[in-house]
Amino acid sequence: MSWCFIALGNYYSLRGNHEKAVVYFQRALRLNPQCTSAYTLMGHEYMETKNTSAAIEAYRRAIGMVVVKLLIKLLTRLQKHSSAIINLAFKSYYLSNKDCCRVCRVKNLPYKPARAFS
Repeated sequence: MSWCFIALGNYYSLRGNHEKAVVYFQRALRLNPQCTSAYTLMGHEYMETKNTSAAIEAYRRAIGMVVVKLLIKLLTRLQKHSSAIINLAFKSYYLSNKDCCRVCRVKNLPYKPARAFS
């Protein structure tokens, strides 16, 4: 539904009514606070009205939302492969302690370091 307010904001922007465009972009953000395009377009409107501090804040929020969305995607992908990442971390630790690993392998003992990540 927020796209309707974005469309109205674009309409008023093209008409030169930048204050009213900002109002509609704010309404879009009330419906969807993660709408990066509304923040970006609102920043453009603030630049047209020479309100640079508000424009900078709107652009910062848009950039912040993009970064958060990318981090969420990255973390969800990492979560799917978390066991593989943990195994790689332990293997790299074991490789740094080759002597202990050899002793454990020869004697068939499970090698469990006391402090694996210190």
